[in-house]
Amino acid sequence: MEFNKKAISPVVATALLLVVAVVAVVGFQSWFTTFQSKSFVDIEQKTDTGASITIERLEGNGTDMKLYIRNAGASIVTKPTSITAKECKFDSADLAANSITIINSTSGDSNCELDDNTVANVVIVTDSGVVEGSQMVR
Repeated sequence: MEFNKKAISPVVATALLLVVAVVAVVGFQSWFTTFQSKSFVDIEQKTDTGASITIERLEGNGTDMKLYIRNAGASIVTKPTSITAKECKFDSADLAANSITIINSTSGDSNCELDDNTVANVVIVTDSGVVEGSQMVR
């Protein structure tokens, strides 16, 4: 019995296998890159506290002071545990998302009096952490 059927040459077979392997690797790399970036975005969104508090300004004279706080985050920061500048205490209020909140001083203590051009260390303690910054009283 004689077989007269022709097959593809070994060179062509090897070339086809290489092409299939390269296409498979490129496809997997593309899928993995997309999967990885989506995973990072999901993790970042789940671990983000949604609050980004900065101290904008401290102004006033004596015990009549106002503190301007910006929450640049996407969620409300519930009433901070404490807000102080030097010896002065301030009202505790919810900090709305994407807004500036003006908070008034509450202590009428003589230790709280800050003159103009005094640099005060402002400390805000929230559930998600502590925010500190130095501000000059105007």
